[in-house]
Amino acid sequence: MLDEDVHHHAKALQTAVDGLADGQAVLPQSFDSVYGNGRQVSASALAEAVKQVDWPLREALHEASFHALSSRQDAYTVFLARAWTSAANDLAQASRDFTEAADLTAALADARVRAPDAAPAVEEQVRAGVDHFLSEADAAVDRAIVTMQWSFDALTSGRPLPAPATAEDLASASGVQPDPNTARRMAALTRSTTTPATTTDPQHPVPAAPETAPSPARRRR
Repeated sequence: MLDEDVHHHAKALQTAVDGLADGQAVLPQSFDSVYGNGRQVSASALAEAVKQVDWPLREALHEASFHALSSRQDAYTVFLARAWTSAANDLAQASRDFTEAADLTAALADARVRAPDAAPAVEEQVRAGVDHFLSEADAAVDRAIVTMQWSFDALTSGRPLPAPATAEDLASASGVQPDPNTARRMAALTRSTTTPATTTDPQHPVPAAPETAPSPARRRR
Protein backbone atom coordinates (compact mmCIF):
# COMPACT_ATOMS: atom_id res chain seq x y z
CA MET A 1 0.00 0.00 0.00
CA LEU A 2 1.32 3.45 -0.89
CA ASP A 3 2.47 5.84 1.80
CA GLU A 4 -0.16 8.54 2.31
CA ASP A 5 2.18 11.34 1.16
CA VAL A 6 3.24 9.36 -1.90
CA HIS A 7 -0.38 8.68 -2.77
CA HIS A 8 -1.22 12.38 -2.43
CA HIS A 9 1.58 13.56 -4.70
CA ALA A 10 1.04 10.77 -7.21
CA LYS A 11 -2.61 11.79 -7.46
CA ALA A 12 -1.52 15.42 -8.04
CA LEU A 13 0.65 14.29 -10.94
CA GLN A 14 -2.12 12.22 -12.51
CA THR A 15 -4.62 15.07 -12.12
CA ALA A 16 -2.18 17.40 -13.85
CA VAL A 17 -1.71 14.91 -16.70
CA ASP A 18 -5.45 14.53 -17.21
CA GLY A 19 -6.04 18.28 -17.13
CA LEU A 20 -3.25 18.99 -19.59
CA ALA A 21 -4.41 16.29 -21.99
CA ASP A 22 -7.97 17.63 -21.93
CA GLY A 23 -6.78 21.19 -22.40
CA GLN A 24 -4.40 20.26 -25.19
CA ALA A 25 -7.29 18.87 -27.20
CA VAL A 26 -8.73 22.37 -27.70
CA LEU A 27 -5.51 24.32 -28.18
CA PRO A 28 -5.00 25.80 -31.69
CA GLN A 29 -2.90 23.54 -33.90
CA SER A 30 -2.22 25.66 -36.97
CA PHE A 31 -2.63 29.09 -38.55
CA ASP A 32 -5.88 27.93 -40.14
CA SER A 33 -7.27 26.72 -36.83
CA VAL A 34 -7.40 30.26 -35.43
CA TYR A 35 -10.00 31.20 -38.04
CA GLY A 36 -13.66 30.83 -37.13
CA ASN A 37 -17.11 32.04 -38.16
CA GLY A 38 -15.68 34.00 -41.06
CA ARG A 39 -13.39 36.13 -38.87
CA GLN A 40 -10.05 37.35 -40.09
CA VAL A 41 -7.08 35.75 -38.36
CA SER A 42 -6.78 37.14 -34.83
CA ALA A 43 -4.37 36.87 -31.94
CA SER A 44 -7.26 36.31 -29.52
CA ALA A 45 -7.38 32.51 -29.85
CA LEU A 46 -3.63 32.33 -29.29
CA ALA A 47 -3.76 34.69 -26.33
CA GLU A 48 -6.38 32.37 -24.86
CA ALA A 49 -4.03 29.43 -25.44
CA VAL A 50 -1.38 31.21 -23.37
CA LYS A 51 -3.89 31.50 -20.53
CA GLN A 52 -4.76 27.81 -20.74
CA VAL A 53 -1.10 26.86 -20.38
CA ASP A 54 -0.46 29.46 -17.67
CA TRP A 55 -2.49 27.73 -14.96
CA PRO A 56 -0.78 24.31 -15.13
CA LEU A 57 2.57 26.13 -15.43
CA ARG A 58 1.90 28.01 -12.18
CA GLU A 59 0.89 24.76 -10.49
CA ALA A 60 4.04 22.99 -11.69
CA LEU A 61 6.24 25.87 -10.48
CA HIS A 62 4.47 25.83 -7.11
CA GLU A 63 5.00 22.07 -6.73
CA ALA A 64 8.64 22.28 -7.85
CA SER A 65 9.32 25.09 -5.36
CA PHE A 66 7.52 23.28 -2.55
CA HIS A 67 9.62 20.13 -2.93
CA ALA A 68 12.88 21.95 -3.68
CA LEU A 69 12.58 24.04 -0.50
CA SER A 70 11.49 21.13 1.67
CA SER A 71 13.61 20.40 4.73
CA ARG A 72 13.51 16.75 3.72
CA GLN A 73 16.43 15.68 1.54
CA ASP A 74 15.38 12.14 0.70
CA ALA A 75 15.25 10.66 -2.80
CA TYR A 76 11.46 11.01 -2.88
CA THR A 77 11.53 14.79 -2.30
CA VAL A 78 14.37 15.36 -4.77
CA PHE A 79 12.58 13.22 -7.37
CA LEU A 80 9.41 15.29 -7.13
CA ALA A 81 11.28 18.60 -7.27
CA ARG A 82 13.11 17.55 -10.43
CA ALA A 83 10.05 16.03 -12.10
CA TRP A 84 7.88 19.12 -11.53
CA THR A 85 10.74 21.42 -12.58
CA SER A 86 11.14 19.51 -15.83
CA ALA A 87 7.41 19.77 -16.54
CA ALA A 88 7.41 23.49 -15.67
CA ASN A 89 10.27 24.14 -18.10
CA ASP A 90 8.31 22.50 -20.91
CA LEU A 91 5.12 24.39 -20.09
CA ALA A 92 7.05 27.66 -19.97
CA GLN A 93 8.38 26.90 -23.45
CA ALA A 94 4.85 26.20 -24.68
CA SER A 95 3.69 29.52 -23.27
CA ARG A 96 6.51 31.34 -25.06
CA ASP A 97 5.66 29.62 -28.34
CA PHE A 98 1.98 30.55 -28.10
CA THR A 99 2.99 34.13 -27.31
CA GLU A 100 5.27 34.27 -30.37
CA ALA A 101 2.41 32.98 -32.54
CA ALA A 102 0.04 35.57 -31.07
CA ASP A 103 2.53 38.34 -31.80
CA LEU A 104 2.79 37.24 -35.43
CA THR A 105 -0.97 37.19 -35.93
CA ALA A 106 -1.26 40.61 -34.31
CA ALA A 107 1.34 41.91 -36.77
CA LEU A 108 -0.68 40.48 -39.64
CA ALA A 109 -3.83 42.20 -38.41
CA ASP A 110 -1.90 45.46 -38.32
CA ALA A 111 -0.61 44.90 -41.87
CA ARG A 112 -4.13 44.29 -43.13
CA VAL A 113 -5.08 47.76 -41.90
CA ARG A 114 -1.93 49.72 -42.72
CA ALA A 115 -0.79 48.05 -45.95
CA PRO A 116 -3.62 45.95 -47.39
CA ASP A 117 -1.83 45.49 -50.73
CA ALA A 118 1.14 43.88 -49.02
CA ALA A 119 -0.96 41.81 -46.60
CA PRO A 120 -1.13 38.65 -48.78
CA ALA A 121 2.66 38.38 -48.85
CA VAL A 122 2.85 39.05 -45.12
CA GLU A 123 0.21 36.40 -44.53
CA GLU A 124 2.33 33.70 -46.16
CA GLN A 125 5.22 34.47 -43.85
CA VAL A 126 2.97 34.66 -40.82
CA ARG A 127 1.27 31.37 -41.71
CA ALA A 128 4.62 29.58 -41.79
CA GLY A 129 5.76 31.17 -38.54
CA VAL A 130 2.52 30.48 -36.67
CA ASP A 131 2.42 26.86 -37.82
CA HIS A 132 6.00 26.43 -36.60
CA PHE A 133 5.40 27.95 -33.17
CA LEU A 134 2.16 26.01 -32.64
CA SER A 135 3.92 22.77 -33.53
CA GLU A 136 6.66 23.59 -31.03
CA ALA A 137 4.10 24.46 -28.36
CA ASP A 138 2.24 21.19 -28.90
CA ALA A 139 5.47 19.21 -28.59
CA ALA A 140 6.38 21.06 -25.38
CA VAL A 141 2.99 20.25 -23.82
CA ASP A 142 3.46 16.62 -24.86
CA ARG A 143 6.83 16.53 -23.10
CA ALA A 144 5.29 17.91 -19.90
CA ILE A 145 2.52 15.29 -20.05
CA VAL A 146 4.99 12.46 -20.58
CA THR A 147 7.29 13.61 -17.78
CA MET A 148 4.44 13.80 -15.28
CA GLN A 149 2.93 10.49 -16.40
CA TRP A 150 6.25 8.69 -16.00
CA SER A 151 6.74 10.35 -12.63
CA PHE A 152 3.34 9.03 -11.53
CA ASP A 153 4.21 5.56 -12.81
CA ALA A 154 7.55 5.62 -10.96
CA LEU A 155 5.92 6.72 -7.70
CA THR A 156 3.27 4.00 -7.83
CA SER A 157 5.42 1.12 -9.12
CA GLY A 158 6.88 0.13 -5.77
CA ARG A 159 10.39 0.34 -7.21
CA PRO A 160 13.19 2.62 -5.95
CA LEU A 161 12.73 6.11 -7.36
CA PRO A 162 14.94 7.02 -10.32
CA ALA A 163 17.11 10.11 -10.11
CA PRO A 164 16.89 11.47 -13.70
CA ALA A 165 14.39 14.25 -14.33
CA THR A 166 13.65 14.02 -18.05
CA ALA A 167 10.79 11.96 -19.41
CA GLU A 168 13.07 9.65 -21.41
CA ASP A 169 15.46 9.08 -18.49
CA LEU A 170 12.59 8.58 -16.06
CA ALA A 171 11.17 5.94 -18.38
CA SER A 172 14.40 3.97 -18.73
CA ALA A 173 15.39 4.29 -15.09
CA SER A 174 12.03 3.33 -13.59
CA GLY A 175 11.54 0.19 -15.65
CA VAL A 176 7.78 0.75 -15.49
CA GLN A 177 5.72 -0.33 -18.49
CA PRO A 178 3.46 2.56 -19.52
CA ASP A 179 -0.12 2.28 -20.64
CA PRO A 180 -0.67 2.33 -24.46
CA ASN A 181 -1.51 6.04 -24.53
CA THR A 182 1.70 6.92 -22.70
CA ALA A 183 3.69 4.64 -24.99
CA ARG A 184 2.32 6.46 -28.03
CA ARG A 185 3.20 9.81 -26.47
CA MET A 186 6.75 8.59 -25.83
CA ALA A 187 7.07 7.39 -29.44
CA ALA A 188 5.83 10.71 -30.79
CA LEU A 189 8.16 12.58 -28.44
CA THR A 190 11.14 10.52 -29.59
CA ARG A 191 10.34 11.28 -33.23
CA SER A 192 9.97 14.99 -32.54
CA THR A 193 13.23 15.28 -30.62
CA THR A 194 15.24 13.67 -33.44
CA THR A 195 14.27 16.44 -35.89
CA PRO A 196 17.14 18.95 -36.36
CA ALA A 197 16.49 22.29 -34.65
CA THR A 198 15.89 25.36 -36.82
CA THR A 199 17.02 28.86 -35.92
CA THR A 200 14.24 31.41 -36.16
CA ASP A 201 14.85 34.74 -37.87
CA PRO A 202 12.35 37.19 -36.32
CA GLN A 203 12.07 39.02 -39.65
CA HIS A 204 11.41 35.85 -41.60
CA PRO A 205 9.31 33.25 -39.74
CA VAL A 206 10.53 29.73 -40.30
CA PRO A 207 8.64 27.51 -42.74
CA ALA A 208 6.05 25.18 -41.36
CA ALA A 209 7.33 21.79 -40.30
CA PRO A 210 6.19 18.73 -42.28
CA GLU A 211 2.77 17.55 -41.27
CA THR A 212 2.86 15.00 -38.48
CA ALA A 213 0.38 12.71 -36.81
CA PRO A 214 -2.16 14.27 -34.42
CA SER A 215 -1.08 14.78 -30.84
CA PRO A 216 -1.28 11.54 -28.82
CA ALA A 217 -3.28 13.29 -26.10
CA ARG A 218 -5.95 14.27 -28.60
CA ARG A 219 -5.87 10.95 -30.43
CA ARG A 220 -7.03 9.06 -27.38
CA ARG A 221 -10.23 11.10 -27.07
